[in-house]
Amino acid sequence: MTIRTAQQKDLPEIQSLLQQVSLPIEGVSEHVHHFLVAQVDNKIIGTIGLELYPPAGLIRSAAVLPEFQKSRIRTKLSNTLISIAKEKQLTELYLFTNTAESYFARKGFTKINREDVNGEITSSAEFRMNCCASAVCMKLRL
Repeated sequence: MTIRTAQQKDLPEIQSLLQQVSLPIEGVSEHVHHFLVAQVDNKIIGTIGLELYPPAGLIRSAAVLPEFQKSRIRTKLSNTLISIAKEKQLTELYLFTNTAESYFARKGFTKINREDVNGEITSSAEFRMNCCASAVCMKLRL
């Protein structure tokens, strides 16, 4: 398995993966160059994205194909993305989740009220989508 930065040509496969796991694809095309993909035999089996709103970032679209979900790919993708966020000198990361609150809490994220988030990051498609309105909002200080 390899983890690499996504390219524009990966967009259809990333969107297909997100749809398979019931995650939204809105806004992905605008930020695909800040996505990572996990690949096996030229097939994308996992992805995670970062939207940049310095000094903050939004982690989004963390997904792994069901048949690979027990292989720690999500951990490798999220650890790599957090390292990249630090390299970009971001000071905080946000995310929305309906299913992985305990996973991200173990990484140091804390649950916050979405109303407490300010700045350009609130212009993200994820902040405007109805599907994220009921999701847990989490924050990590870097």
